[in-house]
Amino acid sequence: VFETNEDGFRPATARREKADSLHRVMLFGNSTVVGRDVPPNETLHYFLDSLLNQKGKYFDVVNAGVQAYSTDLTLLTMEKYIQL
Repeated sequence: VFETNEDGFRPATARREKADSLHRVMLFGNSTVVGRDVPPNETLHYFLDSLLNQKGKYFDVVNAGVQAYSTDLTLLTMEKYIQL
């Protein structure tokens, strides 16, 4: 089952707010990153989250990929959600 949060990101439990103790990693890209037909426990963001959290720090990996997005649309998404 493909589920997203209110921003269209995976996992569906991803929230904009994060605890100060968390390090956030966001993945951007097209359908390859999204993994729409991939089971939730076999996605890129799931594996990355699992690997990073083994190191004793706490990471929040958010998949912000969008199916059929091109590089320019991906950049616009990044600019919307990343605060510099």
